[in-house]
Amino acid sequence: MHPVDEYAQLKQQILRLQARAEQLRDGFLQPHARLRSNQAEITVRMQLRKLFLKDRLPVEILHNPAYW
Repeated sequence: MHPVDEYAQLKQQILRLQARAEQLRDGFLQPHARLRSNQAEITVRMQLRKLFLKDRLPVEILHNPAYW
């Protein structure tokens, strides 16, 4: 297999796996979800993070090249 083809395949697999992980994570966040199996255990915790919303800045700052 050519490395370019292998890379493209890997990227597709990664996207598919990330989507599946997202589905599983959503399931773990449901009330009464089973978080333990015979081989693994999931820990669910809440984490807060700050998000910078640049589009909420004043127009004078957004259009001023000195800030970019």
